[in-house]
Amino acid sequence: RSGNINFTVERSAKTLIGSAVSGEGLVNVYRGIGTVWLAPTITVYVLAGMLKHDLNHDLDINRKQIKEILDAELASRYYSEGERVARTLPDDSTFLRAKETLLDPEAYAKLLSK
Repeated sequence: RSGNINFTVERSAKTLIGSAVSGEGLVNVYRGIGTVWLAPTITVYVLAGMLKHDLNHDLDINRKQIKEILDAELASRYYSEGERVARTLPDDSTFLRAKETLLDPEAYAKLLSK
């Protein structure tokens, strides 16, 4: 419970016999203003809040991939195939590795000797 809440255990009826006959006997009574959790579910709601989907966070994390996808889509609409390929090369890992090998005479020679 949270807030300004008083908790007591009281009879369910005005008399002890009436409480026994009602089948409830004693009941929990909460008086005041605040929040009462009748089951240990507050943890579930706290965790749910922590796991809540945050679009801004997703956009920040995936910014590079989103930019690449949008760039490729726009390029496909406005550029020729050659220009589209040229735009993707600076970020292409295979191309970058090949360029690195070609610029390193020792690595290039080793590759040719295989």
